[in-house]
Amino acid sequence: MQSDAPSGARAPTGRWRPLALASGMAVLIGGLLGVRVSFHGPEATAARMTPAVAPVLPPPPPAEPDPSTKPFGPELPPPDFFREGEVWFHPLPGPLRRMPERPTRRFGVERDHDSPESCRQGHCGCDIGEVRGEPVLAVHDGVVERVVRESEGRSGRYVRLLHRNGTIVTQYMHLDDVADLKPGMRVRAGDKLGTVGGTGVLHSEPHLHFTVAIRAKEDAPEVYLDPEPLLALWPMFQM
Repeated sequence: MQSDAPSGARAPTGRWRPLALASGMAVLIGGLLGVRVSFHGPEATAARMTPAVAPVLPPPPPAEPDPSTKPFGPELPPPDFFREGEVWFHPLPGPLRRMPERPTRRFGVERDHDSPESCRQGHCGCDIGEVRGEPVLAVHDGVVERVVRESEGRSGRYVRLLHRNGTIVTQYMHLDDVADLKPGMRVRAGDKLGTVGGTGVLHSEPHLHFTVAIRAKEDAPEVYLDPEPLLALWPMFQM
């Protein structure tokens, strides 16, 4: 009679068949009970399996801020900057309110030249407007301290005003034309100082570079402020 077992394989003898059946049952029961069954010849031993536990890892350290994505402005001016009853205007006439249109036009952004520490060693003001010849206005009553009519250096033609006995300073740079002003003259909020231009500008279209600085007294060091919150609040002058 021919055997059904594959060629070369030996069928379990009568002595091993009960052991094979018992081994299979032991493995099945061990899996259900959470034990590991091992065989050593005809004998079997069982050891309880310990479930794997994922290690508890400490949280990752906070990522260092990327300097290239650091937000600039707006930083609010000191509370004593505002006084009841004072009249201030946006330096460009309405009705459209001009604000810095790009991050590179905002206060404190990196520049390729040295700047005071209060400017975050970067841009000391805000760049607004793009229309050459648009009027530039005094933001507040003041006195003309400096008028530069020659287009020399990075500032180009500009006007510098003192307010509140010299404790607040505003500057209006890159002007195309300058009004008939002289140092010591008094100006009123809304008076025309010149026009938007591109003098002193190397890599940009015409615009007004506007700065605000404060100092404890007229001969004290200047501390630059971020003008953006003020530009957002000052009313528009209607010409």
